[in-house]
Amino acid sequence: MGPCKTQGIDNIIPMTGESGRLFSPLYPQTFPHNMKCTWLITVPQGHFVRLRITSFFLAHICKPGTNLEIRNGQSSSSDLLKTFCGRIYETFEVFSSGRLIWVRFQSSADGFHYGTGFNAFFEMVNQLPASFACTAQNHRVKLESETGTLASYNYPLPYDDNIECVWNIYVDTDYKIELSFDFFNLSQSSDCSEDYVEVRDGLFDTSDVIGKYCGSEKPSKITSDAWDLRVAFKSSGKTKYPGFKATYETKNDVSSLFVLKIVGIVIGSLSFLFLCVSACVVCCKKRHNQAQPGLPSTYAQPAAYGQVPTTYGQPPTTYGQPDTYGMPATNQDIDNPSQGADGDKRKQTTSF
Repeated sequence: MGPCKTQGIDNIIPMTGESGRLFSPLYPQTFPHNMKCTWLITVPQGHFVRLRITSFFLAHICKPGTNLEIRNGQSSSSDLLKTFCGRIYETFEVFSSGRLIWVRFQSSADGFHYGTGFNAFFEMVNQLPASFACTAQNHRVKLESETGTLASYNYPLPYDDNIECVWNIYVDTDYKIELSFDFFNLSQSSDCSEDYVEVRDGLFDTSDVIGKYCGSEKPSKITSDAWDLRVAFKSSGKTKYPGFKATYETKNDVSSLFVLKIVGIVIGSLSFLFLCVSACVVCCKKRHNQAQPGLPSTYAQPAAYGQVPTTYGQPPTTYGQPDTYGMPATNQDIDNPSQGADGDKRKQTTSF
C-alpha cells in the first residue's frame, strides 16, 4: 500500500535525497476513498526538483475532492504549480524553483472510486529547462516572430527517451527563414535512424526534406525557399544526450522583391498607356463635335435622288424650264405661237 495507509487523516511523508518515487495507495489497484497523502520533498542545496508523473488515472472525469496538487515550496500555502484530476494519457513534468516541493493526493470521502491512481518519480537537477526548450507541456510550438530560439526537450538538461518535439516557423511572406544551430550534440546512428533533427521546407511532415541531422557536428546554416519551415526532434529511448539549441532570423526575399518591382513597372506602364489612349480618344471626339454642327459651303449636301446635283461652291445655273427639254409640244403651244415666242424671249433673257 505504501507509506500512505490511514484513511480520514493527513498522512505526511517527508522525502529527502537525490531521487525517489511516490504513488497513490494500492497503486496500480483502485485507491481507497477518504484518503489524504502529503509528500514533503527536499533535494540537496543548490539543486531543483524535477517531478515526473508517468501514470495518472483518478477517474474518467474530474470529481470534487479527488485530485493531485503540487506546490512550489514546503506547505499548502506555497505557490500552486499544478492541480491534476481525471485522467492524463501522457507523461507530465513539473519543476520547482528551489530545493523544495509539496505534493498532496486526496480522494473524496463519499462515492465509488475506480481509478488506478498515480505513479511519479522525483530527481534533483542542477539547472532548469530554458524557456525556449521543448517540454512535456509544450512539445508542439508555433513560432511567428521575426527572430526566435528553439531547443531540444528540457534543454540544457539531457533529453529523455521517446520524445518528439515539432516547431512550425512561419513569418511574413516577403521574407525567408535562416536557421542556425548554436549547439548540437545528439547520439550518432546510421542514417540518423535513432535520435535526430529533421528540417523540412514547409509546415507539413510531407514537405520537402532539407536535411536530417544527428551526431555532434553542427549542421550548416539552413535557408528556407519560402516563408515557412518545420523542425522536428525525435529521440529513440536508447541513449540520453544534451540535445541542441538553434536560432532563426528572417531576411528579405530578393526574388519576391524583384517580382514585385517588375509587377509595379508593368502596372505603371499599362496605366500610362491607358491615359495616353484616353487622351487621344477625348481629343478626337472634340474635333468631331466641332466639325459636325455647320459644314462649310464648299461641302454642300448631295442632291436628293432624281435631282441634278448642285455644283460645289457655285449657285445652280438655270437652263430654262424643265418642259422645254425633250417634252412634246401641247396643242396650246401650236395654236398660240406667240406664247412660244415669249418663251424664246425668256430663254434669251435668262441671266447667268
